[in-house]
Amino acid sequence: MAGWLPARDDTRPAASAPALRESAFSTVQRPSTVAWAHGHPRRRCDRANSLPSVSSACCEEAALLIERPGSVPIVVKAVSAGAQFFSEREITAPSIDALFNAARRTGGLRESAARWAGRDRLPGRPNDRLHYYFRGQTDASWTLSSTLYRAVQGVGRVTEAKLAKAESAVIREMRHQGLGHRMSDGELLMVLQHHEIPTRLIDFCRSPLPALYFATEEMDGTDGRLFIVGQRIDNNDKYPTISLGRRNGALPWAGAAIGDTYSAREWSDTVACVDDDPLDPRMRAQNGCFLVGGLIKRYGGENLSIGGVVQPVAVWPEISTLRIFFPLRGAKRPTADRWPAVGWTVRIPADWKSELRSRLADRDYTRGHVYPDYDGCRRLGSYVAAEAVR
Repeated sequence: MAGWLPARDDTRPAASAPALRESAFSTVQRPSTVAWAHGHPRRRCDRANSLPSVSSACCEEAALLIERPGSVPIVVKAVSAGAQFFSEREITAPSIDALFNAARRTGGLRESAARWAGRDRLPGRPNDRLHYYFRGQTDASWTLSSTLYRAVQGVGRVTEAKLAKAESAVIREMRHQGLGHRMSDGELLMVLQHHEIPTRLIDFCRSPLPALYFATEEMDGTDGRLFIVGQRIDNNDKYPTISLGRRNGALPWAGAAIGDTYSAREWSDTVACVDDDPLDPRMRAQNGCFLVGGLIKRYGGENLSIGGVVQPVAVWPEISTLRIFFPLRGAKRPTADRWPAVGWTVRIPADWKSELRSRLADRDYTRGHVYPDYDGCRRLGSYVAAEAVR
């Protein structure tokens, strides 16, 4: 980390910041009654094939670890700010047929999304070459933030130092519970992420169809959302990746926090794909991967607006914790050079979900395929083996 520079951390609130922040949050609730909001899957922990089982108690303990001692654990749920932000930037598919046919191939979705937006290409810099990822969320109002961020955001302003402290506490306690034996800290985080224990990793898919499944799998009365995120490819045909599988090494972002407030600029400006082989068969079934990076910061000349109002920097990570630029719908100006990734979003109407699930099932995207239950098939396997030789 030597030589890293602190990212600008402009925390001066805009004149309307109190009103904006008040509108951005819903009622504070106890985590025992709240699932980890905004992510997928939104279910209690279960067993995942040969990996160590992670109990619901571990999930709850992880939440409690990162609260202030003696305080009532709270989770603040960002709703209206993120909903309005993304609705101002979303692209609308003309029909179920158009959406599903486009999602059948990776290039098809981004090409079709450009047409739906009335363009020959998706908004961005004209010479951008991008490596694409996809994410589905069953509620269009949910933000694009990590579970670790959401777990600590109820205890004051979130910084890299607080994320690092919370992350260390979770890893330490999970190891105390017997999890992660013979795993690096990074490998343990990859497993914990799929058991709904807070990490800074964010689930994405490498192809559109599994992401479309996640956007439609439940909540049929609520619109879903599909994200398309492109990492910039450099002149050497490479895009940012990161490895978490080093057995004896520290986490790649160790030391990124500078004091209590600042962070290394190199880390803050990173949106990287975890390139290790998946440890969980669900990841293979979902064609899944993780994106990770530093907490979004503001650099000179950059602004994010909602309803034409420039937002204070404190609101930015409540929309997306990663430095992903989402152009306004119909925007003609190119994105800033310094943004490491560009994103677009497609709204999935609630009344399309059931039909889309039916079509996805024909292509083997069902709950059983996306969340394979290896343990649940143990008795079936024994029965089939015995029957085969009778």
